[in-house]
Amino acid sequence: MAATTKFKIGADALCTDGVCGEVIRVVVDPISRTVTHLVVEPKHRQGIGRLVPLNLVDATSGEVRLRCTLAEFQKLDWAEETQFLPGSGSYAGYSPGQALSWPYYGLGGGMGIGTGSVSHAIIVDKLPLGEVAVRRGDQVHAMDGAIGRVQGLVIDPRDHQVTHVLLQEGHLWGRKEVAIPIRAVTGVDNGIRLNITKQDVQDLPRVDIDHPNDAYTVEERAERGHMSKYLIQVGYTAEAWAAMSREPQHVIERVRPSAEALGGSIESLFFCFGDYDLVGVVDFPDNRGAAAWSVAISSGGDVRAFKTTPLLTIEEGLHALGQASEIAHIHRPTTGPS
Repeated sequence: MAATTKFKIGADALCTDGVCGEVIRVVVDPISRTVTHLVVEPKHRQGIGRLVPLNLVDATSGEVRLRCTLAEFQKLDWAEETQFLPGSGSYAGYSPGQALSWPYYGLGGGMGIGTGSVSHAIIVDKLPLGEVAVRRGDQVHAMDGAIGRVQGLVIDPRDHQVTHVLLQEGHLWGRKEVAIPIRAVTGVDNGIRLNITKQDVQDLPRVDIDHPNDAYTVEERAERGHMSKYLIQVGYTAEAWAAMSREPQHVIERVRPSAEALGGSIESLFFCFGDYDLVGVVDFPDNRGAAAWSVAISSGGDVRAFKTTPLLTIEEGLHALGQASEIAHIHRPTTGPS
């Protein structure tokens, strides 16, 4: 089955000996930009599906046939949301929510020079993607203790082989990114085991990494569904209330064009009681668009107060709580026992 085949979301999926469910998502490799798996939701098991490799799939009009039995289908891995990049969006005609993205990051054009004790030979080693049993969220252990969790894998786009394991933000050193050479991984039982120490990891050279979202302009990120949500709270001036009373106008229609000009959209708006007169949720591809829109609205003369608050999904919040737990022993509060 070609990775460019367009699969119908909601199509029945049939094993060789019966119906096994329906297609609810596709899974995309963001480096090669191809579909690698289908997510098939078994009957009577809403919200979660099994990962079906594309080499088991035959697509015909209106249905998807799998080259496996029902018993073999039941042994396929579950498509757990934590396996994929948060904010996975649209892809090649699939709307937001219909496409999931593997946690792969592209190896950039070069690597920085490090001063640590890890040899350059270990930096450039590679492994085929199918031989790397590392999952997003796995705990990572150096020889002398835990250092964080896996964010994803760094892939060389020239041969699609794994070069590094990328740590999630909030790891031991607080740097934006730490990329660990794949050959430093010695085991994957009960977390990722490394053959180097915490100091070795800290001394690793910087690795140039291309992020899946960074390859797109703001307009492309909006088109592909890579959007962040923001809570807005607006307080009108007395003059604005007087003008709206004389000529009532739908507030969404008034502010939507400026949001869309920045790649954003209005999800919902509500009038309210209290310190603010209007609250709502808006979507933008990045903080720059949200900030520009907030400044434009605030400077128009109609509002006396405008507050913008970035929102996290429940999954993102739980992830942050997990990271906070990992670094609690490092934090030294200004008050309390020393």
